[in-house]
Amino acid sequence: MPITIPPPYNYLEHFICNIDDVRHMVMRVPITDISDDEVKRIAYETYSDIRTITDKDDWGPTDREFGVMALINVELTVAVLWQYFGRTPEYREMGKSLYESVHSHLETVTDNMDTTTGEEQFVITRTISKGWNTNPEVPVPRSNLTIV
Repeated sequence: MPITIPPPYNYLEHFICNIDDVRHMVMRVPITDISDDEVKRIAYETYSDIRTITDKDDWGPTDREFGVMALINVELTVAVLWQYFGRTPEYREMGKSLYESVHSHLETVTDNMDTTTGEEQFVITRTISKGWNTNPEVPVPRSNLTIV
């Protein structure tokens, strides 16, 4: 069954890696023939992984970590291509190993990022209860009625 490709994927919108770099790196290992559209689709999928881990959807050239994120996008794309399209089990295993290594690098970079992401720090403040039934420091209200 052929892979269906949605409308064209665009650089900096759907992926941040250079497709020519992916092609250059991927050719070190014999893989089955794949089209540029398939490479772009996998680049999009691996960029989704980057966006999820970094909690940032708008990576661009002005971000300090953009260069390393683009390289990680290239390497993750190459790893997936080797893993799923490699002609021998050894090449597929190389892809799996590369993917795990690059994914670990991505998490290390994410832990040390300077670029702000969508991640927020929330502080929940608690107020002291003002009710006499939950706060022993609040006196029990007394009424003016007397029971005889």
